[in-house]
Amino acid sequence: MFRNQLKIAVRNLLTYRGFTLINTSGLAAGLASFILIMLYVADELSYDRFHEKSGQIYRIGLNARLGNEEFIGANTPGPLVPTLVNDFPDIIVSGTRFESDGEKLVTWFPPANRSGPVRFVENELYYADSSFFELFSIPLLQGDPARQLREPRTLVLTESAARKYFGNDDALGQTLRINNTDDYLVTGICSNVPHNSHMKFDFLASYSTIDSGWRTNWGNNAINSYILVAPATTPADIDNILREIVEKHFGPIIQAIMGTSLEEFYDSGSRYGYFAENLSDLYLRSATQDDGESKQTNIVYVYILSVIAVLILLIACINFMNLSTARSAIRAKETGVRKVLGSQRWNLVMQFLSESVLMSLLALGLAIILVELSIPLFNHISGKDLSMAFISNWKRIPLLLLLGLVAGLIAGSYSAAYLSSFRVLDVLKGQVRSGRKSLRFRSLLVIFQFAISVFLIISTLSIHSQLRYIHNKDLGFDKEAMLVIERTSALGERYRTFIGETRRLPGVRNASASVTIPGQGLDGNGITVEGVPDKIHILSRLPADENFLSTYRLNLSEGRYFDAWQEGDSMAIVINQSTIPSFGLPSPATGINLVEPTGQEEQPVYRPVIGVIHNIHFQSVHNAIRPMGIEYIGNRLPHYITLRIETTDMSKTVKSVENLWNRFMPEQPVRYFFLDQKLEEQYQTERKMVTVFTAFSALAIFIACIGLLGLASFGAEQRTKEIGIRKAHGANVPEIILLLSRDFSRWVIFGNLLAWPFAWLFINNWLDNFAYTTDINPWFFLLSAGLSVLIAWTTILFYSARSAMKNPVDSLRYE
Repeated sequence: MFRNQLKIAVRNLLTYRGFTLINTSGLAAGLASFILIMLYVADELSYDRFHEKSGQIYRIGLNARLGNEEFIGANTPGPLVPTLVNDFPDIIVSGTRFESDGEKLVTWFPPANRSGPVRFVENELYYADSSFFELFSIPLLQGDPARQLREPRTLVLTESAARKYFGNDDALGQTLRINNTDDYLVTGICSNVPHNSHMKFDFLASYSTIDSGWRTNWGNNAINSYILVAPATTPADIDNILREIVEKHFGPIIQAIMGTSLEEFYDSGSRYGYFAENLSDLYLRSATQDDGESKQTNIVYVYILSVIAVLILLIACINFMNLSTARSAIRAKETGVRKVLGSQRWNLVMQFLSESVLMSLLALGLAIILVELSIPLFNHISGKDLSMAFISNWKRIPLLLLLGLVAGLIAGSYSAAYLSSFRVLDVLKGQVRSGRKSLRFRSLLVIFQFAISVFLIISTLSIHSQLRYIHNKDLGFDKEAMLVIERTSALGERYRTFIGETRRLPGVRNASASVTIPGQGLDGNGITVEGVPDKIHILSRLPADENFLSTYRLNLSEGRYFDAWQEGDSMAIVINQSTIPSFGLPSPATGINLVEPTGQEEQPVYRPVIGVIHNIHFQSVHNAIRPMGIEYIGNRLPHYITLRIETTDMSKTVKSVENLWNRFMPEQPVRYFFLDQKLEEQYQTERKMVTVFTAFSALAIFIACIGLLGLASFGAEQRTKEIGIRKAHGANVPEIILLLSRDFSRWVIFGNLLAWPFAWLFINNWLDNFAYTTDINPWFFLLSAGLSVLIAWTTILFYSARSAMKNPVDSLRYE
């Protein structure tokens, strides 16, 4: 029986080739889109799950509120991990600290008979405890596991880093010099960190090398802390331990600084506590703000793409249902004859389902070809390295077959039930015409189809609008034509001379030195207002020189900026406008003293406010502007020197800066970037997502149009005699086109009305990810209506016009 059904199914597919082509191509496009998106989603969900103990590994975060300012981040104090491991050995099995100390110049000096030194500036050098490899499943390829990261100034290199410096030579036992000062011994080689890891490194240095100074202070939060807990440990157990840690170690700090107990500190509305996040949640579900040292995105984007994948596949299946039910009159006689010859309804259902499954499997084969052809472009757009990889991931084969089977069953379920329900007498009397009994259901399907398309159009336009708003938003400073030189601390005390020389270069208009710059983050610490010692606030700090204001073109709202010739300015501070209401300062705020409490016997540090600048976006617009203070850089070495340059011949100016650097630092490569390009990288995830979103939205609309095209062709065919009669009675071509297009236009308008509230809710929720947003534009809703109607009319116009222009004599002879 199955063989007979298969033979008939193949015969029907070949007989109605136009129907087969339209349905197969639409379903193939839907399946290909679904497969591509699911590959992306699977990769996103796989982050950090390759670690054998991922379920037992947690990262500790800090959740604090001081005054009106909140901070939720991944940075914690240095003593936290050792204290947890030592004080709670039954619960905390092990732990490690993980910290970046900025860019490093790494040099290898080959033997005397070889070429000169090998030098690179490295971003991915981190410090970690010797227990690092107990927690994380990064295989050690060479070296003694018991020895790694135990001794000061020892290094573990990834396989790619070892090849980069030593080529085919044995890296074990080699020495690398860091920043031209300290020699580190290579004791191990590990595998490259998988791409689906939230952390990234090329070099791991022993934490014992830097475990001193401020890193032993419970009040300084700058380190990522990871713990490995016992198998039976619950999140509540970890929370209880962390509360004990806060009471024992942070309580005395509050008592020393503010003279109040921890309970009184909490009663005032402030909070300070640690929280634990499981390793598998860090990439997609972390509550922390992006610290720039680990990969992090938002689970919302995974949800969005998953919904798009399902919607696209649903549109393709709806096409199948629509076209199949539209052909009901053609299959009616076949159904009647089969029933007369004794076929039961379930036999007919199986016949029609076998046809839909066969067509679905054909579409699946075409979809796999489409995926293989499009995946390089998709990887370029999304920044991924996806592949079908059937050999290494053979489990995907049964999943794909299951997808084709399920899609075929879903797509063919209604048409099989509907076609098999025809009564023999109705068929023989000719009372089944044109599939009209299913018209209402087809109408609902088309409405739903275009509701999805309109939803995607509105969402795409709104997301583009938000990104355009971000790009054009006034950041409070001029980001254009700003060349930023990195690692300027390597210049040492000569940096002032270097800045003076840059100002003499043709094309350089101004120059400034600072410890940080917009987009690179700010350090914050506790501060009080003179006269109000019992209320502590968080103030972000920016050490910069006297030229920062003019170079970045900041605007003063009151007071003045630093003067290098005024000795008192070395302790002064210039605050932003957000600090005034947040700290409860009077206006004008100049002359007020901010106090840095020490909690020690020495006197607190007083910083007079000499000026107030307009708010600037130091972080991305995902984050609200926080209180910030610019301090005079004094004797501190800058990490950045920013040059404002002319736009006429920028490449020549950049070359001049490179030559000047090489004159000062011939053994260290210069590193620089343009500020506007660096700031745009903050929204790289959004830009990639909107490109992917736009592409698949367009594809969803295209698939919907394929279905509409098929319906238009069948509709025009089934109304051939009607058209001939109308033309014989004097109807002209425009009237016939309007007649054939009226139903489709009505369906599309209903689809708009259905989509609008869902689109508004989605965009409103998505904008919640940003602290600063554009308004939802009502014109986008009207534009989507116009576009959808235009798309529908354009799709069906050809068949409508062709039918309307037929000779009425030919139409009347049609049977």
